[in-house]
Amino acid sequence: MKINMPVTNVEYSLKESDSIVSKTDLKGMITYINEDFLRISGFTQEELIGASHNIVRHPDMPQEAFADMWKALKENRPWTGMVKNRCKNGDFYWVLANVTPYYENAQPAGYLSIRSKPSLEQINAANAAYRLFKEGKPGNLKIQDGRVVKSTFLTKCNPFKCLTIKNRLINVIGLLSVLMMIIGGLGLQGMNKANDSLRTVHENRTLPMKQIAYIQKRLLLQRMRITASLITPSPEVIQKTTTELDQTITDVTKIWDAYIASALSPEEKTLAGKFAENRKRYIVEGLKPALAALRGNDMVLAKRIIVEEIQPLYESVDEGIESLLQMQLDGAKQEFGSAQSRYDLTRNIAIGLIATGITFALWLGFILLRVIVRPLDSVISHFGRIAQGNYNNTIDIERRDEIGKVLEALKSMQTKLGFDIAEDKRIADENLRIKIGLDNVSTGVMIADNACNIIYVNKSVVDILGKAEADIRKQLPEFSAANLVGANIGDFHTNPAHQAQLLSTFNDAYTAKMNLGGRSMVVTANPVINEQGQRLGAVAEWRDRTDEVQVEQEVASLVHGAVMGDFTRRIEMQGKTDFFKQLGEGLNGLMEITESGINDVVRVLGALSRNNLTQTISNDYIGSFGQLKDDANTTVDKLKDIINQIKAATDNINTGAKEIASGNNDLSHRTEEQAASLEETAASMEHADLHRAA
Repeated sequence: MKINMPVTNVEYSLKESDSIVSKTDLKGMITYINEDFLRISGFTQEELIGASHNIVRHPDMPQEAFADMWKALKENRPWTGMVKNRCKNGDFYWVLANVTPYYENAQPAGYLSIRSKPSLEQINAANAAYRLFKEGKPGNLKIQDGRVVKSTFLTKCNPFKCLTIKNRLINVIGLLSVLMMIIGGLGLQGMNKANDSLRTVHENRTLPMKQIAYIQKRLLLQRMRITASLITPSPEVIQKTTTELDQTITDVTKIWDAYIASALSPEEKTLAGKFAENRKRYIVEGLKPALAALRGNDMVLAKRIIVEEIQPLYESVDEGIESLLQMQLDGAKQEFGSAQSRYDLTRNIAIGLIATGITFALWLGFILLRVIVRPLDSVISHFGRIAQGNYNNTIDIERRDEIGKVLEALKSMQTKLGFDIAEDKRIADENLRIKIGLDNVSTGVMIADNACNIIYVNKSVVDILGKAEADIRKQLPEFSAANLVGANIGDFHTNPAHQAQLLSTFNDAYTAKMNLGGRSMVVTANPVINEQGQRLGAVAEWRDRTDEVQVEQEVASLVHGAVMGDFTRRIEMQGKTDFFKQLGEGLNGLMEITESGINDVVRVLGALSRNNLTQTISNDYIGSFGQLKDDANTTVDKLKDIINQIKAATDNINTGAKEIASGNNDLSHRTEEQAASLEETAASMEHADLHRAA
């Protein structure tokens, strides 16, 4: 691991308002830093941009912390932890770092990092723990998701630690489903058993009881009918009784055969066999002989058989049928007892399973409430603080389930929002500086949107249009320099539609001259286009050239007069200020100097042309005009000297000529010629001096 040096023991304490923001690519190379980063770290932007982020790593930071951070980032999870950083001069500062991946076009593009001031407790705890890691004595401590935690057997082997909410819900639903299936199976089994018991009672008890009761009833009816025939022994009664008894014997035999065909227990078979034997004796030895006696109208024999045979045989048959009936009742009671026992067992098992299911459901429900409601309350609390503008919340992520994913997304969102807010603040500060600069520039600036609605004006444009407001209102009665924002820029033009079309389509600087209320205005407009080529509006620079135009006209008139030799014209100085005042004063002074100098030269040259060498220039001049004054006066003085010398020489020559003339005509003639030549020479010299003076 890279060890950055030098280091000192001087701590730089962050302010509560400090927010260190940076952005790196996927390899950890810095691509962006904010002003707080530069100010606190002491590095320059040139040193940081393009450098690895570990340039600010302090040697006291354990390698395990950064390994944990990179592990989380490689898994596209945010990371929060305490970090000790190094300044360029070796000082150190503690930060609570929030790092998260960011995406471009749905692909990982790099990492955002926002660092804020931690509490003293956090610094002390991290410092003590990191020292143990650096000394190789961490014990059972480890760094997980930016936090120093204890690694225990329970935390390693906790089967519920990595369960997601989905798995927990599946387990709860599965467990309850299994319990419901068991309870339902027991219920179905109980109902099936109950149904079997009812069918058994119906088929093996109730129907046999009905058959036995029917047989018992028919046996009793047989006895009553044969006894009744003795009381009324008429042929009709005997005939009816014997016929009816034969039918009952057949019916009982049929019912008995159906009873014997059903499932009988061994004991029941024994009783049934005994009953069948007794019934057979009852029919063969008693009933049929009695019927034969009745048909033979032998009442005495019939009575004897009834009393001596049928009566004892019937008792044994009746006793057998009673035993069979009692056996059916006992069997039904036994079936009921078995059904009651099965019911009690099934009920107890169902109650136990229901109680167990409710207990597990309550326990799992409580666990779910803990793993869902409490983290959601924490999420809601974090959202509330984020909504209040706090982007340095410590979001602890202890699980990797859905709530953990929500917290990871929340942490990433918080970091991204913090970065965006810091970036927006930087842009806002830059825009504020630009706005303040625009507010104070001397050029009038106006900005309009794509609909040509004015969204910004600076003080200068308000002043420019405010000075001309009275004149502009003559042309635009509704005009107000104080209410320019919100107005449409087309209102300044006679053809607003054309102006709107022009501002929405032009791509280069456009300059227009206009007359508003007699004021001469020049507007230079430029389109405002962003990096994506989208037109955002237009910016216009306003200049009121009314005073300039007036001065230009005055200067043009002044220059024209000078060209024509008229140096008497002047610029009117009333109302002139600043440059125009200086220009007017300078031009007027130039015209005055020029006029005075030329007048003096004309006066002197005029006097010379009249052979008057007494005129000179007495006014004071400097520069070229001073040189002209000196040369003119020198020329006059020299002409005076030359002419005086010529006159003196001429006088001497005339005198000598007269003396010689008398003695020598030839010499006189030559002298005259010489005098004439001298005069011509003097005239030429005078002419040359005059020409040089001019």
